Amino acid sequence: MTVTVTDQEIVHTSPKGEVRRVSWSSLIRVALRTTDDGPFGPDMFWYFFAGGDKPALFVPCDTEGEQDLLPALQERLPGFNNDLFIEAMSTVTNRVFLLWEAEATPVS
Repeated sequence: MTVTVTDQEIVHTSPKGEVRRVSWSSLIRVALRTTDDGPFGPDMFWYFFAGGDKPALFVPCDTEGEQDLLPALQERLPGFNNDLFIEAMSTVTNRVFLLWEAEATPVS
């Protein structure tokens, strides 16, 4: 399982070779979900939303290449909530942290 960050998009490849991607320009929301499954199972997941209530892409923490996500999110997403990210990193319960949301464009 890998995740790749490019100038255009975030790409996740599953162990079976399934590829999912979300472009930076289509992102509307980024969240981090924590679980109480650690240390015996994955306990943190990045959720990337491009529309609707279901994530267009989710990436388990510790996925190969995941270390490149945070710096890219901090650089590309104005208002990314670093304080909430730090809180999420110390949470061991089932919870979702909304780390960034696109500003709504006013309707003319």
